[in-house]
Amino acid sequence: MNDERKSVCIFYFGKQFWKTMNTSRVQTIRDAIRRVSNTDVFIITTSDSERDEAIECCKRFKFCPMSHIISPSSDKTAFYEAFYKVLEKNLQTFLSDLETRTSTRQIYAIKCKLNSLIEKLRSRNASMKSPLSKQCLEIINASRKNGVVGYRLFGDELHIYGNDQLIIETEKRREIENSIKEHFNGHVLLRSVMNVLKPQCTVKCGDYLKSSTTGRMGTLGIFGEMKTAVENESIQTVALSSAHVISRGEVACTSAGGRFGECIWPGSIANIHDVSIIQIDPSSISTLQQTIYNKDIAIEEISKENLLYREVFKYGATTQKTRGSIEQIDHFKLFGSDVMTISSDDPERHFSTNGDSGAIVLTILDGKYHGIGVIYGGNVDNRETGINIPENESIAIFLKNALDRFARERNMSIEFHKI
Repeated sequence: MNDERKSVCIFYFGKQFWKTMNTSRVQTIRDAIRRVSNTDVFIITTSDSERDEAIECCKRFKFCPMSHIISPSSDKTAFYEAFYKVLEKNLQTFLSDLETRTSTRQIYAIKCKLNSLIEKLRSRNASMKSPLSKQCLEIINASRKNGVVGYRLFGDELHIYGNDQLIIETEKRREIENSIKEHFNGHVLLRSVMNVLKPQCTVKCGDYLKSSTTGRMGTLGIFGEMKTAVENESIQTVALSSAHVISRGEVACTSAGGRFGECIWPGSIANIHDVSIIQIDPSSISTLQQTIYNKDIAIEEISKENLLYREVFKYGATTQKTRGSIEQIDHFKLFGSDVMTISSDDPERHFSTNGDSGAIVLTILDGKYHGIGVIYGGNVDNRETGINIPENESIAIFLKNALDRFARERNMSIEFHKI
């Protein structure tokens, strides 16, 4: 292997090899290792006793580090770390080569995919520590009173998101940036949240839901029965959508303008982490489209480990059925709470777009449909930063958190119909 590229090489010498070690066999190992220069060498054994024999031999002749001798029951951290590092370096090299080429839509799409793969490698490397120190997170949280509404981590680049008032207050903005830089080993950029989060509703022909007050349009996500918390009695049929599409007191209409209900939650000053709850007019219930997939859904707590990179799907008024995967679930907060980012599995098609706000993000876990999120926005604008993010990235809030907040505030629960 006369190759300049860094690689990982695994050797296995047989069960009896280490028990009968002699000068000839030592030379066999040295010759094998010499042929794979610029390589992380690992020696595989089939049992702990065989591993112990190999370790004693390597202590004498220094073939490789002790952690590079592994058996089925031993710690394989060093082994996986080596693969991660080699693969990441090769991807970075390929990415650097693309940077020298004339930019085209195809090359840009490949670069976005490569950046996504590199980030996945980094996040899956269990030995990597979070680049966000405790002090850094404390400063970000403390800065909320000054207009910081969230942050997002891109490798060694940390984006801090501020409201409009903070953006125009140059001195305060610089003070926050500088205090964070002292505790973050990388580049810090404070940006307006309005350049990051673009609500996906618009005044145009679409399906299912329109606010007659504002003219905003979105997707009616799912129907259900609102129940009292104590008696658990159904008191009203309701529908869910996104909080920025419609808010309390506004009349909900079909795309053609026909009234079918009125929004009862949240108030006019809505948190993006809320969902809209629309009380359906009794006369309109029979006219509503009740199901898409005809499946019961569960709203349950699912660990972040089980959600990250999980395949998801949704049905939106504009793009209808689309599929994708959750690309980020940590280190991206807005207004104090986590949000998730979703990339489409089709590079030529967005997971969601204008008019899809309010669509329920679904996944299948253990054969059961789970409602995990609600589409809020997307099309993250990062042109000013040079960060390559897929153009079809969507942002969703966590559905369970939104419903829990409604239950606490109104002392009611919602039992969903099939979706």
